[in-house]
Amino acid sequence: MQSRLCSRTIFVALTSMVVAISAAAQGRDSVKLEHLTAIVDGHPFAVWASRPAHPGGSILLVHGRTWSARPAFDLHLSHENRSVLARLSAAGYAAYAVDLRGYGETPRDSSGWLTPRRSATDVEGVLRWIATQNPQDAAPILVGWSRGSRIAAMVATRGKVPLSALVLSAYTYDPNVDGQPVPPDSTPARARNTAKAAASDFKTPAVATQETIDAFVTTSLATNLVRVDLKGEAVSRYPASIDSHAHSADLGRARFRNRFSGRIKILQLAGNRRP
Repeated sequence: MQSRLCSRTIFVALTSMVVAISAAAQGRDSVKLEHLTAIVDGHPFAVWASRPAHPGGSILLVHGRTWSARPAFDLHLSHENRSVLARLSAAGYAAYAVDLRGYGETPRDSSGWLTPRRSATDVEGVLRWIATQNPQDAAPILVGWSRGSRIAAMVATRGKVPLSALVLSAYTYDPNVDGQPVPPDSTPARARNTAKAAASDFKTPAVATQETIDAFVTTSLATNLVRVDLKGEAVSRYPASIDSHAHSADLGRARFRNRFSGRIKILQLAGNRRP
């Protein structure tokens, strides 16, 4: 037994989220996107939201290493809506996606760097802000994609904010590899992002159409002119097989179980057909 919460409620929520992400490709509904601001430790964070009039719960999406919330979770094509935010809203959830420091519409701080611990603290702050937006709802579901899944895992294991459930998509953390240190006297590179870099995220042939790739590249460069400078990051490893990915995930789930003693539902999404 992994949960003392209402198992059926959480299962339905997680299942609906997965269905909504899959259905985003169909693009049947169009829901207004809101640009909100959450203040965490005095720093403004852009939060993109798609919310029905009477939501049945809330979800926070955390993007990956290179690109911000809009290309990751609110992509639009000429003939269809690929927005995950819109589909989650259509499924009845107040759906939020945050731009972390230096990404999208959220400015860097004075240091110019972003660390995993800083990101986790910021996500915790945004979760608290969401709780004020939806005081009648249960604690939010936290969803992390790629690097965002590692940040989500940190938030969950720290246990400073309540969560209804945790979803890790493309969880790439290798628990046996230490972070790569940055020399203390180094300065952020502030390198410009490129179309080639944005397109390189699509690694698996025949998963995404060329129109999807082009739209992703255009949106990514419009919202992320400069690459965010990270330090203290563990190495990302994309395993060659589902078995090796599952092995790494098992180590992570053991930590979660130890921390929460079965009080939170965890869903990990992994596959060999990721973009």
